[in-house]
Amino acid sequence: MTLDEQRTDDEIIRCNSTPYDVWDMGLILYQLLLLKYPPWFLIPKEDHTPFIANLAPGWAQDEVGDHPMAPLILGMLEVDPAKRLAAEEALQLAERLI
Repeated sequence: MTLDEQRTDDEIIRCNSTPYDVWDMGLILYQLLLLKYPPWFLIPKEDHTPFIANLAPGWAQDEVGDHPMAPLILGMLEVDPAKRLAAEEALQLAERLI
């Protein structure tokens, strides 16, 4: 998808709602709200995938603690894509938390 393409809202949602997009948005929220980089930030880029794949479930729990957005961040940063919040679920949860 390019910036000059005209797309319907449904097409845009389908293009931007993969588990990876949700993960990426979770990382952005993590960094914005906690003002810190994720634990793999300083390791070589080629080692990111194995490092992330070996993270324990709830790896960010201690970091986000009782922050009001913790349920959203933790749901978006679930390592297992099958357990990660879907884009629609993340949006609904964000709306409830805000």
